[in-house]
Amino acid sequence: MADLKVTELNAITSASVATDDVLLVVDVSAGEDKKIEPDELVEAGLGLLSTGVINGNKLVDNSVTATQIAADAVTASELADNAVDEGAIAAGAVHGTAVPGTGSKVHLVAASIGTADIGNDQVTTAKIADDAVTADQIAANAVSGSETTLGTTHIEAASIGAADIKDASITAAKLTGGSLIPTTGIVDSDVSASADIAVSKLQDFSPNTVLAGPATGATAAAPTRRALVAADLPNGTASANGAVSVPTGGGLNISSGQISHSNSVTAADLGYVAFDAQGHITSGRALAAGDLPVATTSAVGGISIGSGLSISSGSASLNTASTSALGGIKLSSEVELNGSDQLQLATSGVTAGTYPKVTVTSKGIVTSGTTLADTDIPNHSAATLTSGTLDAARLGANTITGAKMANDSTCVIQSTTPATGDFEGQFHLNSSSNVLTVWNGSTFVAVSAAAAIDDGTY
Repeated sequence: MADLKVTELNAITSASVATDDVLLVVDVSAGEDKKIEPDELVEAGLGLLSTGVINGNKLVDNSVTATQIAADAVTASELADNAVDEGAIAAGAVHGTAVPGTGSKVHLVAASIGTADIGNDQVTTAKIADDAVTADQIAANAVSGSETTLGTTHIEAASIGAADIKDASITAAKLTGGSLIPTTGIVDSDVSASADIAVSKLQDFSPNTVLAGPATGATAAAPTRRALVAADLPNGTASANGAVSVPTGGGLNISSGQISHSNSVTAADLGYVAFDAQGHITSGRALAAGDLPVATTSAVGGISIGSGLSISSGSASLNTASTSALGGIKLSSEVELNGSDQLQLATSGVTAGTYPKVTVTSKGIVTSGTTLADTDIPNHSAATLTSGTLDAARLGANTITGAKMANDSTCVIQSTTPATGDFEGQFHLNSSSNVLTVWNGSTFVAVSAAAAIDDGTY
């Protein structure tokens, strides 16, 4: 093949490079060009890299394994907080000597120690919290007198009931040394007349009877079972409960133990009533207009019908409004009430905004809005334009003729070279020497014909 410049060679991608391909390098020490295979060049380049020049983001994720890490190379500073969990610790690897010094504690997960993890007789009394052992932890019949202080078992007050004591198990000898109950038993003379006797120890009473002294008289006697009489009840007062009687004329009646109102007023549903000092209604009648207070803007009361309203059979109605009379009106589709019952214009359906072209009703309400179309704009002459510029897109192709070109617009003709050009490619013809130059954006350079160059390597 013909000799080519390096920039003219065919390109090759990384996926197409093979181990037997070669690259051109210059051996500076030998002063000659040499070839080298790609893998040899990469291996040599890695060996020549300075320390700390490869970023961690250049490594493939998960490509560094234990094989690439030297023994004891990872210290505590390289580990993230909480990075070492129980899966990364070998069984039996952590013991008491592996935790910080005296007084430190090993963290245990809640409920992680079971019965099999505690040796027999390893939990002493000092390790048990106060009140930690309850009845659930003590087996039946496991505690006897010999296991308690001084051989005595502590019994909570009122914790032993009758069902807990075996019949005939408490003998006279067990009651205060055997002297509480005489061997002859208990007789009437052994019980004081002032001693309290539980109700459960009394015989059954007949219905509606009580145990009380004599029903009449002033002499005390033994209590008997009898019915209550009026004299057994104390009189009630303003500050104490007791028996009461119903006086005549007090507005109350009593019959068969039931109290009811006593009143001579005929039952009726009336708006106006009169009542006495006891609160009893004494008379009633229908409401009259004079019974109602006159309403105001701040007080409820009676009102009369004014202009714009009419009333029939107690029902008020709104008259129809006119140009000369107050009354009710209907809302058209062009008005509405807002949330505060205020009259406002109804929405017209057009979104609020600024539009160059709108549609309005005969009442001046905008019903639609849109942008201008080209047909909405009348034709204008170029004389109407007073400012601004026309960009190249507005000019038609081949529309600028020679007659439209200004003198010196493409080539400046003068005896001195201009300081700058108006645009790249603008010519300058020296009128004295007839030398043609062109502005290249930074200077005017002479225009000359380039010599023909044959193909080849130079």
